[in-house]
Amino acid sequence: MEINKIHNMDCIEGMKKLEDSSIDFIITDPPYGIASSNKMCKKGNKIISTNDYFGHFDNFDSKQDYINFINPILDQYQRILKDGSCLVIFLGREYINYVHTYLEDKGMLLKNYISIVKNNPLPLMNRKTLRSGFELGLLMSKGKVKKFNKLRPNQMINYDIYNIGIKESTHPNEKPKKIIKKYISIFSDKGDLILDSFMGSGTTAVACKELQRNYIGFEINKEYYNMSEDRLEKWNGQRCLFTTI
Repeated sequence: MEINKIHNMDCIEGMKKLEDSSIDFIITDPPYGIASSNKMCKKGNKIISTNDYFGHFDNFDSKQDYINFINPILDQYQRILKDGSCLVIFLGREYINYVHTYLEDKGMLLKNYISIVKNNPLPLMNRKTLRSGFELGLLMSKGKVKKFNKLRPNQMINYDIYNIGIKESTHPNEKPKKIIKKYISIFSDKGDLILDSFMGSGTTAVACKELQRNYIGFEINKEYYNMSEDRLEKWNGQRCLFTTI
């Protein structure tokens, strides 16, 4: 399968085409399973459903439906990762422990939990609870970690802080590029092959280009796929302009 390309296809079908132990690092942000037509949130000055905010693809009828969705994906991650390589996966907090246990049962090792802390979390909408100010992820390895590049001391920590709304695309769930670059930098080397099975707006692909890594990604949503292609084309144009000055 062609590398340094985002493929507009289902990620499971795409990953099945990859060889065993062929990927140096996986970083990905799959659907969280938290959207609902009955849950409301605020976008700008409008009150909208979380379906409309996060996307209908993030809506699952039950926890079991989500588990049926994520299990085959996790199976592929374990198969295609090289021994000693790592996986960073962001998840809805309802599924953190489940995914952790599932991958451990397949022989992977939990290295740490990851948190992204929001300076400006979304406001509450008619719910007697607390605002959600963070997202969680897992750092897991396939055996003993072989690649580990130290960054500045203040970066070598398992949480990052950012502001919602500062994005490079119109994708509703775009992760900050600086966070993606941090983990790619730590757990891979130049020339390595990085996988993101849910490319969204192409953040991981752009990060790989900036860090001189190869990448392969999948994005089944045509709108987001086009968004990622436009973003990569824009990045390539800016890079070309910069190198010719």
